[in-house]
Amino acid sequence: MLPINVALIQVSPPDNFGWMSLGVSVDISKAAAESADVVIIQVNPCMPRVLGRSLIHVNSADYIVEFEEPLLAKQDMPEIETADSIARHISRLINDGATLQTSQGMTSLNTAMEIDLTSQVAADALPYNNFSGVNGMLDFIRGAAMVKKGKSIFMLTSTRDNGKSSRIVPFLKNTAVVVPRGDVQFVVTEYGAVNLFGKSIQERALALISIAHPHFRMDTKYLGYFFDGSEAWITVAKKRFIKAFAVKARSLAT
Repeated sequence: MLPINVALIQVSPPDNFGWMSLGVSVDISKAAAESADVVIIQVNPCMPRVLGRSLIHVNSADYIVEFEEPLLAKQDMPEIETADSIARHISRLINDGATLQTSQGMTSLNTAMEIDLTSQVAADALPYNNFSGVNGMLDFIRGAAMVKKGKSIFMLTSTRDNGKSSRIVPFLKNTAVVVPRGDVQFVVTEYGAVNLFGKSIQERALALISIAHPHFRMDTKYLGYFFDGSEAWITVAKKRFIKAFAVKARSLAT
């Protein structure tokens, strides 16, 4: 365990035996309390009492403060057109009655920061900056894949920086791969959804280009992925690519 000097945690009022519940904070709070040198506990009547390994005894506290306040809650997000489009595409992939993993489930829904044309996913860091750190994403992805009719879905907007750059890139640079291409199944942007399971490298690239922002689909960086990058080849590629693109991309999306 990491050394912790002081843990400040919030709990429900104790029962008749002195046990308090961590309520909505059954994540790292218990581990923090068990490893800290000093444990300060806020008893909040608004904290719900839950079952499971969520209890801490009053004798474990060095200091107890009683203070009632509303629990922190996520506010309603503003309407975002791209997010609504992504949600519509995802809704067609989810079976009725499926358990969703935005926390824990089988149909797994995860957000990607960036994905390359081979379908390697970067999800925990921006270039040179940590975003979320190592997490259990890969466990849930593989768990959903092992369930009968289970699905793993990655969602991301097609662009960032107000549309100046694409999140679907030829190669990942200056960021780490979190999910290898063999574990990636469905990828969804506001421009559609593609199933990459069992696809070759070039089929994956073609499918991902089909859900990239239209401004970047004919980018020479993308086309150079298939050809040698020379101007002559790029010109030929564009003509052939545009003709075959729509039909081929639609067939890969199913």
